[in-house]
Amino acid sequence: MSESVSKPIAVSSQPLGLTLWQFLIVKTTLIIIFVAILVYLQGWAAKSSYNPENQADFKMGILHGILMPAAFPGLLAGHDLPIYAPNNTGRNYKVGYILGINTCGTVFFGLAYWGMGRKTPKRHQ
Repeated sequence: MSESVSKPIAVSSQPLGLTLWQFLIVKTTLIIIFVAILVYLQGWAAKSSYNPENQADFKMGILHGILMPAAFPGLLAGHDLPIYAPNNTGRNYKVGYILGINTCGTVFFGLAYWGMGRKTPKRHQ
């Protein structure tokens, strides 16, 4: 009985066929675009959605949670930005806020770690 012998597989460390520099440029560009969008939305939301006269609900909690990390650079720069609505509906707002923070973190770290550890097998011929 003959045994089949498979050829060794070489593993490429370049995700999606990009060179390391191309990959880093694409990843950095995506993260910068994502952060710029969050900072823009934080500025918009600070003016329109943190109105103390309105009671923030679940949907506003999600929005505030998604935009909360975007306030970090502004807070470091000395601006007093709102990150939480004091006049809210209670548990519903807090659940939405936590879901928003987790959503933002998932997208941000998904972009940050995109392609890391992914190896594409190439067969020697």
